[in-house]
Amino acid sequence: MREQVAELLGNWEGYLDDWRAGEYDISKFDPYKEMQYHQPGIKPAHAKIIQDAFKSGLEEAREVFAFEDEDIKEAYVHFTARKTERKKFLDFYEKIHTATETLINAGKATRKTRVKKSVSKDKLISKLKFKESESSIGVASINPVSILDSSELWVYNTKNRKLIHFVADKLQGPLSVKGTTIIGFDVINSKQRTVRKPEILKGSGNLARTKFEKLYKELTTTEIAANGRINEHCVIIKVF
Repeated sequence: MREQVAELLGNWEGYLDDWRAGEYDISKFDPYKEMQYHQPGIKPAHAKIIQDAFKSGLEEAREVFAFEDEDIKEAYVHFTARKTERKKFLDFYEKIHTATETLINAGKATRKTRVKKSVSKDKLISKLKFKESESSIGVASINPVSILDSSELWVYNTKNRKLIHFVADKLQGPLSVKGTTIIGFDVINSKQRTVRKPEILKGSGNLARTKFEKLYKELTTTEIAANGRINEHCVIIKVF
C-alpha cells in the first residue's frame, strides 16, 4: 500500500519545493480531489498511511505558524516577517489532514458490520437521503441504521449550515425513520441553529455527548425548532 501512494506523496512534497521556488500556487492545492482521481483508488487504509506520512510535517507547520520556538525561527528564518506565508505553509498540511480524515471516516461509515443487521432495520432506512461526507470540514456520516433505537441524533445540513439536534420523545420511545424523515423526536426539545464557521465541526464525530452539547450551546445564532426532514445535503454526524 505504501508503494501505491508513493507517487502521490512525492508529488505533494514537490509542490512545497515548487512553492518555495515561486513556481506553484499553493492555495490551489486540493488533496481530496487528487486522491479521488489517483490510480489505484485511495481507500481508507491508504488515507491513513498518507496522514501518518505528513503527521510530523503538520506538527512542525503549527510551530512555524506560531513562530515562538528559537530553533524554528532559525530553521525558517525566511518566514520571519511573513505570517501570510506561514499560514499558507500550515494550510498545506491541514488540507492533507482534513482530506485524509474525511476518507478514513467515510470508510468507517460504509464498513460492513460483523453482526448481521435485521432486514426490518435495513428497510426502515432504505429511502433515507443523506450526504456521505463533507471534505471541507472532515466529517462523514455514520451508518444511518445507528439512528434507530437512539435517544439523540446530531445532523449537519451543509447547504444551509444548520446543526440539528434531535432528542427522542420519552413517551414515544427511541428515534426512528420513516421514508426521508426522522420520527419519534420531542418537538419541544429538538432544535437547530446556524453554524457561522463550519470548521468548528472538525472532529465532531468523536465528541462525547456533553462536549457536543457544549459546542452547540456556544453557537450564538437564533435557535429554531427541528422539522425532522433529512435530505441529500445532511451529514449524519453522531447518535447517542
